[in-house]
Amino acid sequence: MDFAMGAMGLGFILTLRDEVSNNLDKIRNKLLSFKETTQEVLDKFDAGVRNMMGGFSTMYVGKRVLGFFDGMIGGAVRVAASFEQAMAGVAAVSGATGKEFAELRNQAEQLGRDTQFSASQAANAQELLARAGFKTKQITASMPGLLDMAAAEGMGLAQAADIASSILRGFDKDASEMTNVANILAQTSASSNVSIATLGEAMKNVAPNAKKLKLDVQDVAAMIGVLGNAGIQGGRAGTALSSALAKISSPSGAAAKSLSELGVAVTDSEGNLRYFPQILGEIFEAMQRKNLGSAIQSGVLRNIFGLTQQTEMQAVMDAIANQDFAQLLATLQNIDSAANQMANRRNATLEGALKRLESATEAVQIALGDVFRPMYTWMIETAASFKAWVAMLIKNHPIIVKMIAGAVGALTILTGVLLTLWGVFKMYAGIRQMWTGIRLVIVN
Repeated sequence: MDFAMGAMGLGFILTLRDEVSNNLDKIRNKLLSFKETTQEVLDKFDAGVRNMMGGFSTMYVGKRVLGFFDGMIGGAVRVAASFEQAMAGVAAVSGATGKEFAELRNQAEQLGRDTQFSASQAANAQELLARAGFKTKQITASMPGLLDMAAAEGMGLAQAADIASSILRGFDKDASEMTNVANILAQTSASSNVSIATLGEAMKNVAPNAKKLKLDVQDVAAMIGVLGNAGIQGGRAGTALSSALAKISSPSGAAAKSLSELGVAVTDSEGNLRYFPQILGEIFEAMQRKNLGSAIQSGVLRNIFGLTQQTEMQAVMDAIANQDFAQLLATLQNIDSAANQMANRRNATLEGALKRLESATEAVQIALGDVFRPMYTWMIETAASFKAWVAMLIKNHPIIVKMIAGAVGALTILTGVLLTLWGVFKMYAGIRQMWTGIRLVIVN
């Protein structure tokens, strides 16, 4: 009995063990299946994320490539187009064609490569010289000296071209003398209290009368320089000198009487006006020799030069008397490369190097842009022609255009509705797929 009961208990235990073991195996298998299902879901999600990020990366790279192309090629074409337009202005004003135009363009490009000024700036300066009446050979001959003058002062090429062309024309100088004029202006600026800009402004006013009275650029520059040292600059100095030259060349009654009393002759034996600074020096010496008081001297100068110019002429005579004028004039006699040396000293800096780098960079862009410019021009002209054709079509066939526009509008609306419905369907399908996945996880 006891043995039977023991056997039954052992059988129960073994049966229970087998049942528990089977159930545990089922649970383990379910967990493994759930793990595999979960891992499959995670793997698919991870693959999707990787594909999505790969797509974004590809889009980013594509955008960067397009941006690089637009920045390098498109930017170069825009620079080349700007230079082309600048040279078109040179051609329009100068009338240069063929070899002459090629000569101007080549010079502008060369100056852009080798100097701190860009090719476009050189082209603008060429146009200004052309507006002043310079021919192709004169323009090309003037540009090197003009660039030196602008660089020496640190001014723009356009302003330098305006000053230099006015002086050359005012003194009836040949374009080949541009470098010499630039050297005179630069040296005067370095040796007196005037800038090239104020010196040029004064020169514009006095040049016509100075040329008639056969004064050279150095003489006038030296007088403007000593006036600058006395605080008389720019247009005021030029106007005063111009008026004084006009009055001394044709003295009024009071002026002629004062000159006669001083014993100063304004013309030589042949009736030509004598050297103006010499006349001023003799006036000063005569007044000193006669021991004229300051008030009487002012009256004499007022009679000769007028009320508004007596102060300026007194300043020039003082400079002549104390040799300041002669010393300044002497420095303007031997001035080879003065402007170039000043330009080199001014630009021997980091900023000067950066300017040269910018100009050289533009030269590269122009060269690169010229390669692609014809293609861009063709594309833009084709687009413009197409738009013009569309405009004429709309104008000449309004009814047909209305019909086409209506059909296109209806098709657009229909397409929008269908796309909307398709989007709703896709959303529904996506929701179903999500629900199926949730159920799969719950069941497992």
